Amino acid sequence: MEVQHYKPTIFVASSQENLKIAECLKEQVREFAEVVSWQDASAKHGEILFEHIKQLPHIYDFYISIFGPDREINHEQYTHLTSENVVFEFGLFTGTVGTERSFIALPTTDKPKLGADLRGVTYISYSLTDPNDRESVQFSSDDIRQLEDRVQQFRSNITIGSQTTVRIGEDKHLKRRFVEKRFIASNGAERFAQSVLAGMRVSNLPNFAAIYRASLEVKERPYFHMPYFACGSLAGEIRKQITISSTADVNVLPPRPRAIMHWLEVRKYIYKIGKATTSAHSIGHIDVNLKPSNIFLDEKCEPFLTPRVRLDFVGGAEVVNTLHDASKAALNGEDVKLRLEDIVYNAPECFSTNYNHGRDFAQADVYRLGILAFHMLTGRLPSVFYNISPEEENLTAIINHILKVKTSAFADPPHLDGEALGIPDSICRVFEGMTRSRKDERYQTVKDALHELKHVEERIFVHVEESLSRCRKRDDFLLSFYGNFRNAIGPLRMKELFRTDEFADQAKKLDDALEVSVQFIHDYLSQIDFERAQKFSDVARYHAGMKIDGSEYELFSDSLICTICDGDHPFDPECACERKRETIRAEWRLFLGLVVSYFKSESQQYNLQQG
Repeated sequence: MEVQHYKPTIFVASSQENLKIAECLKEQVREFAEVVSWQDASAKHGEILFEHIKQLPHIYDFYISIFGPDREINHEQYTHLTSENVVFEFGLFTGTVGTERSFIALPTTDKPKLGADLRGVTYISYSLTDPNDRESVQFSSDDIRQLEDRVQQFRSNITIGSQTTVRIGEDKHLKRRFVEKRFIASNGAERFAQSVLAGMRVSNLPNFAAIYRASLEVKERPYFHMPYFACGSLAGEIRKQITISSTADVNVLPPRPRAIMHWLEVRKYIYKIGKATTSAHSIGHIDVNLKPSNIFLDEKCEPFLTPRVRLDFVGGAEVVNTLHDASKAALNGEDVKLRLEDIVYNAPECFSTNYNHGRDFAQADVYRLGILAFHMLTGRLPSVFYNISPEEENLTAIINHILKVKTSAFADPPHLDGEALGIPDSICRVFEGMTRSRKDERYQTVKDALHELKHVEERIFVHVEESLSRCRKRDDFLLSFYGNFRNAIGPLRMKELFRTDEFADQAKKLDDALEVSVQFIHDYLSQIDFERAQKFSDVARYHAGMKIDGSEYELFSDSLICTICDGDHPFDPECACERKRETIRAEWRLFLGLVVSYFKSESQQYNLQQG
């Protein structure tokens, strides 16, 4: 079955006597749906029938129960009844998928007696003039049209990929939403099922999405259910940040260098995803398929990897075959953005037919994690190939070039300009060390890369403390900081924030805020669980009560950095040197970014709880 011709599926339940009605229904709806009858979906040999029936509502999209006159009973007069099995299956389906996707097919004559509980269910009427002639079955055109409308509406909420469909569903019993990913391509279902089975082992690891339910039956379109993530995927977040950065207003203070995503956010994602990847490696899963479209964000923007993983790493001839398929798709005018993501997120050695699965997988994931950092900071996928213009991003040219020269096509990704992005050069060097085209020049494992990143952060905090110590040697430092912040936020808001007109009280509270910031980072680097620290949570709630918004945190940060680094005679004498000034400014930006992001997040969460 070709993916672009995907049709929702309808399961038709009936008694043995009414199978001819189900066959006729297939002819009526084959233009917009695929119909599977009870006979087509019978249980396998040795399988418990009830266990098989329980799975059916999760495999098929719609359900039609044919309530034909299967038998007669005499209670003073003859009454037609439907088979008990058909009624039972209808209740099972309706309780799972709801009445919106459950229908009852009723004959226009000899209608069976229906219980009062079935009122409100949608009926499809049919006439049968000759029980022995299938050609005599006629369905109501209006009812079939109503069924088609429901099917088309259901299909419009499905995203169709190269091999799978994705839809959002709701478990009414557990009161939770879920995402269903179902395999629908013509081949490869067995491999998909194996990857879901492997994913069940990682779904209980930190920062992996859980698997709520799964079916691994290859002939019945294997699928799995995972949580619905309110904030979508990391790919969507990157696109959103690109849009925001392109329309951002100029700040009151001198404009500061900006990455597409704040360094703090990038650091959080790299750490969380990196640790999840290391955990998967430790239990033998060597391909977690790192890329933004496979990383999901919950309401707190906490990242979770898709639980579908492989037991073997994709590399060598398989990657080359994928490139051939992608090249054909590009020439056919298909949307190939996700295919480009698949290509760039493969390490150079993956394109070699000599790829060693057991030895090379760890370094390949280091490369992917580095590309992810580059993507989040710059908002674009790096063009890491010789003779290909980064501006063109011509997929066909890139694919054909790789196919021609294999791994020699790769160069190191472009240099990350720390000064332009507002990131210390030492941080940029860590990311660049993750994306070296030669794997012997790259970090050996994800754990090594994360350890180096942590070490760099600790050194930066030492530099910030030293910078603050130099500034405090001047008596007028706090006064200047207070003046810059007051000018930025305005005198009326200043009075409202500090609840006092006294200059000394306002200045003292501003100094206290600075001390809280220093203590916060100290606890963070000491690996104290600062997210649950009562002290900082209380401060965040106090800020929420004062209705401090994110921009005021930013003004605090910008005012302090301006006081320390700018002017003809900056308070940190090291900033007299332009090169050192940019480094110190970037280190303060990182330091304060951790503080600002935490308090913004905690205040917003507190407001939601109160709201």
